[in-house]
Amino acid sequence: MGSFTRRDATRLIAGAGAALGGGLAAPAVWGQSGITKLRVGLVPVLDAGGFFMAQVQGHFARERLEIEVTPTPGGGPSIAALVAGQFQFSMSTVTTMISAAAEGVDIRLVTAVSGARPAPEDYSGILVRKDSGIRTGKDVVGKTGASHLLQNLPWICARLWIDNTGGDSSRARIIEVQFPQQQDALLGNRVDYVATNEPFMSAALHAAPDRLEVVSGLLGTMLPNTIVAAFAASGDYINKNRAVVDSFVGAYAQGAAWAQNNKSSPELVEQLARFTRIAPERLRAMIAWPDYPRVIDPANLERIAQAMKRYGSLPTVPDMGKLIHTTARA
Repeated sequence: MGSFTRRDATRLIAGAGAALGGGLAAPAVWGQSGITKLRVGLVPVLDAGGFFMAQVQGHFARERLEIEVTPTPGGGPSIAALVAGQFQFSMSTVTTMISAAAEGVDIRLVTAVSGARPAPEDYSGILVRKDSGIRTGKDVVGKTGASHLLQNLPWICARLWIDNTGGDSSRARIIEVQFPQQQDALLGNRVDYVATNEPFMSAALHAAPDRLEVVSGLLGTMLPNTIVAAFAASGDYINKNRAVVDSFVGAYAQGAAWAQNNKSSPELVEQLARFTRIAPERLRAMIAWPDYPRVIDPANLERIAQAMKRYGSLPTVPDMGKLIHTTARA
């Protein structure tokens, strides 16, 4: 979601599966009748903090929603499961959802999940070796960069950083290196700069402060206040279950509002550590946190889509107004 990888999926999903299956049971505030059971695809990363809080605080339960969570790696597999009816709601990065809409897949974004602010509050950044000589995009000539996936939002924003700071990203060499391996790749001189995010960014800086530094913010700096991830549902499901969608989004919004107002709090750290398997001390040491917004501005998605098209990851820009359901609008 902007912060998860398919190669991380096996380890994190195995651990998160037990936590989500047993630890996210909602409080029993209902009887056995009138309950709507929902299957939700969730990426178990810090971007999902609003969902974790909505569940443990009982907001879904009070809406008489019983949530069965399936940890997913996000991206294409999450959207495929959504369209196939395996999930009623699924979390993924907005780049994946924009690509799906451009291909004619009938999905709608029902609520935002995470977003990024400009530096110094950006929870993502361009991390470099101090001896690399890289300070701006014009310095990457002859260097090797890395993104955890190619054609995704960090990769797009890395190219924007290069082009916006005097370089030419069409000539840049950017390879795929997963988040957990980026620190070693930098220190081992296999790459010279990486597009990274939390908690990996702060962990690398704390591990090698004399050798590594952040020279620029990334997601929220190149695309200020960008949406990173969202929950989506299929158009068919929304049309047939509008009241359920309203209840799900309303319950989620209460958890997201709490998470937004209580970033880095002991309660949020505890729940994120529990469900993501990220060590609490790593969460407490983070330089910045994602935002937990609820609404999505069509212009925000349009800006992302235009950047995707500019760098060849989107053939045509879909109608953003049609992609956003009314529950995600201001």
